Amino acid sequence: NYSDMMISAPAIIAQTLNFKEVGYVHKPLDVMVYGIRSPHEGIKEFQGLDKIDIRKTIWVGLRVDMNKDFTGYPYGPKDLIVKKIEIGDKMATLFMGGYSVEKLRRLFQLKTKILLEKNAQGH
Repeated sequence: NYSDMMISAPAIIAQTLNFKEVGYVHKPLDVMVYGIRSPHEGIKEFQGLDKIDIRKTIWVGLRVDMNKDFTGYPYGPKDLIVKKIEIGDKMATLFMGGYSVEKLRRLFQLKTKILLEKNAQGH
């Protein structure tokens, strides 16, 4: 249903959607991973909302990725929930926006910068 959009997903889902050989997809999809570095050369990494067309990007959020310490991840109040898919106790949410993913990406960038600066100062 979303073959005309870029699909941004956690690593395990991105890998499943990127490789036809796994058997879940029949034609190549435009796939991007968020939350970690891409595990494969053929899968793009999320580098920021300013680098993508959010109108043509669908995001996949998994229940296991929800963080009790950082509420609103991977989706939050500024994101648009498109569909929830539940199979047994597993749940995935398709959403548009990516604002909460971007927020966490920027927080990690800031934290990394602070740690690097402290390390450079010998702390």
